[in-house]
Amino acid sequence: MPGLSLSLTLGNPLLFPPSVPTSAPTLEADLVAAFSGRGNCDLYDFTQATTYYRAVGLARNRSLSQTTASLKPDIDPALGAIMDGTAQMGAPFATGTYTVVLAMRKDPADGGNSHIVKNAVVYADGDGAGTAGTVTVDDAAVTTRNDLHDALDDGAEHIVSITGLPQSNSVDLGRSTSGMIGSIRRAVIMLESEPADLAGARSKAKAWLGQGVS
Repeated sequence: MPGLSLSLTLGNPLLFPPSVPTSAPTLEADLVAAFSGRGNCDLYDFTQATTYYRAVGLARNRSLSQTTASLKPDIDPALGAIMDGTAQMGAPFATGTYTVVLAMRKDPADGGNSHIVKNAVVYADGDGAGTAGTVTVDDAAVTTRNDLHDALDDGAEHIVSITGLPQSNSVDLGRSTSGMIGSIRRAVIMLESEPADLAGARSKAKAWLGQGVS
């Protein structure tokens, strides 16, 4: 019977296999794609950095390394780059305005005056001076160095987002003197004029940084 034949044919899984949903691109892959061909944008997972210290940018645009051998951070497979107050890592970047987003911890014993981004973003207990750029910690705004210190002072990992940050010729995390004490697990650095969708890139950066918290 034609109707029966049609029913059996449509029900044959070999002829009409069930649809399988395609897995969504990962956040890392999304960021790599967004930064493709953007020479001043990259993302870093410091848990994967080499011990002589070089963090290859996952978008292959900029690799971060210690300024000199004596300034290299130790690498922890869970915490990432261990920043001891003298560790400094950076790379040449074009002069411009940047977004820097970090998954980082501050040592509660570190009262400051301590540089997260060299000569730019500093936390310090009791210091009412303003922060460079616009800074949030876990999406909560902080406006002073003291606010930034207090928001990080529990020793837990936080997502620190710095936008509208002027940088000249390079971007360096930490500083050889008065650098931050704690750790940086992941980082995203982007020249704000380069991503086609800056707001989207910032949102994906925060989501990617929040993955894999130890």
